[in-house]
Amino acid sequence: MAIKILAAILLLSFLLNLIYLVATFLTRIARSEALKKPLEYPKVSILKPMKGLDDGLEANLESFFTLDYPDYEIVFGLDTVKDVCCETIKKVSSRHPGVSIKILETGRDITINPKIDKLARISSGLESGLYWVSDANTRVEKSTLKELVAEHVNKGSKIVFSPLKGSGGGSLGSMMSNSYLNCFVSGNIIASWFLLKTPIIVGKSMLIEKNALDGFGGFLGFKRHLAEDYIMGEVYKKRGIMLSTNYVWITNFTSSLSVKEFYCRMVRWAKMRFTNGPFFYCLEIAANPIAVALAGVAVAPAGFLRYFVFSVVFKIAVEYLNLVIVNPEDARKPKVLALCPVQTVLKDLMLLVVYFLPFFDRSVTWHGLTKKIGYKSTILEA
Repeated sequence: MAIKILAAILLLSFLLNLIYLVATFLTRIARSEALKKPLEYPKVSILKPMKGLDDGLEANLESFFTLDYPDYEIVFGLDTVKDVCCETIKKVSSRHPGVSIKILETGRDITINPKIDKLARISSGLESGLYWVSDANTRVEKSTLKELVAEHVNKGSKIVFSPLKGSGGGSLGSMMSNSYLNCFVSGNIIASWFLLKTPIIVGKSMLIEKNALDGFGGFLGFKRHLAEDYIMGEVYKKRGIMLSTNYVWITNFTSSLSVKEFYCRMVRWAKMRFTNGPFFYCLEIAANPIAVALAGVAVAPAGFLRYFVFSVVFKIAVEYLNLVIVNPEDARKPKVLALCPVQTVLKDLMLLVVYFLPFFDRSVTWHGLTKKIGYKSTILEA
């Protein structure tokens, strides 16, 4: 009986990974330029909470200073203006004097979500009716903001979410992170949006209408949740507020992440996903065919060994095809291609270990702070 159950789960795992692959393929080849262009483009405030030097920070920032958009400003939030990233901000800004910027020293409230804390402080008093929240490690194309605003104007969306592609791949840890983002995260999220009609938002890039956000008390309305992006999407949907996504992909650039740093990131994300939806989190194991087949080998070594080998080959093929589809730039790098089999197997085995941790411990470490989280990633009092 156990062998039959594992075989059924393994078959489901193959199907899920193929769905992820098809979902990313269809949204990568689609383009949103078909949207009707607005008669006017409203002013947008780009909100960037910053801390330290992210990989490729100068090039990341450069992409936002060269947007093809008539009226925008970039508002940076730093714990302190002595942060090392401040020099890079000023360096890039000096090359683009026509782009309005603000660099605000926010301090730090360690009792709430640090990103929400920064966003609330730097958005206070801004005149624009649209915020574009984007992380420091993101890169965009010149047309990105126009396309996001067109989605907002034409569909009345109060939050426009962007699919993500991981790029960089200079270290083994960064390759694992980018592969995880490109295949499991983007594939899962896109499939949820388009097949299940369930909006899942990842806060790397969100175009947000100010008036709708103010109805929840602004950013501070989500200050107690560590996974504020997911909760925003869930709360908006329950209120019947329009959310949408389009085909404008945002690049998440990671090139020097270590394997240990990748592991810590996966632990944090796993614990947040578990508290946001324990039932669906328990089903996640089905998306890892290598882990399922390994469990089969433990139960029936002789019968399941060939399935394990096939699962490894299958998953490497899926991740390679996903790499070519989502991130053709990295797919041309010999190092990334050579390590694709290694990082795929190592990543999925590591995710198997990580998978069980939320059942025993709910403490997460982020931005140097360790917090215990409860239901819906609520930050609990110490």
